[in-house]
Amino acid sequence: MKFNQWTLALASVGIVSLGSVAQAEEQQHSVMTALSSTTISGYVDTSASWWTGTQNRAGAVNLGLPGRTFDGANKQDGFNLNAVKLVLEKPLGDATTWSAGYKADLVFGPDSDYYGSRNTFGTVDGGDFSVKQAYVALRAPVGNGLDLKLGVWDTIIGYEFFESGSNPNYSRSYGYGLEPTHHTGLLASYKVSDMFSISGGIANAYVGGVNDRPMTESKKTYLAAVTVTLPESAGAMKNSVISIGYVGGQAGAASAARTFMTPAATTLVSPSTRRWKASRLALLGITVRMPRPAPVSVQRCPASTTLTLSRFTPAMEWISGN
Repeated sequence: MKFNQWTLALASVGIVSLGSVAQAEEQQHSVMTALSSTTISGYVDTSASWWTGTQNRAGAVNLGLPGRTFDGANKQDGFNLNAVKLVLEKPLGDATTWSAGYKADLVFGPDSDYYGSRNTFGTVDGGDFSVKQAYVALRAPVGNGLDLKLGVWDTIIGYEFFESGSNPNYSRSYGYGLEPTHHTGLLASYKVSDMFSISGGIANAYVGGVNDRPMTESKKTYLAAVTVTLPESAGAMKNSVISIGYVGGQAGAASAARTFMTPAATTLVSPSTRRWKASRLALLGITVRMPRPAPVSVQRCPASTTLTLSRFTPAMEWISGN
């Protein structure tokens, strides 16, 4: 190991020892090696929304646009910061050997309050910061690779996402408000072939904050899904994804004590208006998602500015629940 002149000078007068310097550098290298496989990404989501005319009528409450989850009355007629997301992820290795990884989706800003965590003392936290996903991943060398996620992860049903840019439209549909968005539990996934994949899991609750428990003690939520990716021979439908999923369980007990946005109203209301009961909730959904076309780029010369127009992703969904 090579040392610089300053280190040798300090060692010659007994201020430092070469052994301690070497050990410190080795520890630093091991930390950097461990972090070298971690990727960091994220985005900033902003918007501008206007309601033509007057929102309030005489004696009426300002409810804004009906049936919206995130773009309610408090976001009309102005500019908005919606969310800031930071993603830390260590991807899994190939399926020929055991590998481990992790992922953490951290969301900041007004929209982050949609998610909540049930803390150690039983209350639900918000405060413009939430954990959207945070799980440890494991890949077992079984066939094409059996993947396990333990922690908080996105639900396996539905075609709309929390991330505005990944949706066909900026505003979410009624279905987004009816479906669960995330679960705390264990999820197993297996890719049978390039065309078929399956997944199944068990979670604490059908809907609710992180670490929330069901209304009935020891009851759990069960999930299952089959995904079909159409091959190149499908023509115009190639690479389209067809998903059939099921989620059944009880709502989280602490979710009845917190407030978040629902499609039934555009203000913050209690989840009790969604009629969550101690009885079992079940949702069966079929989703067809076509691949997003390549963005249309228009470049104006000799200026170096480029205008990119992203076309929406065609998608259909059918849901049924009780």
